[in-house]
Amino acid sequence: MAHPQAFGGSHLHDVANLGREVAVSVHAYSPTLAQMTHYDLVDGALRPSGVEQRPAW
Repeated sequence: MAHPQAFGGSHLHDVANLGREVAVSVHAYSPTLAQMTHYDLVDGALRPSGVEQRPAW
């Protein structure tokens, strides 16, 4: 079982399930994110691939 991790807003991470069992990843942000940038790894460098806006509730 993984343990909760905390890190600053400039930290980038990738989540993968390499096992045979179903896995769940829960991300909780405080304060709430207004948007989240997605990145692709291209030639060894991270490149922004899109921005997801928080839906208006």
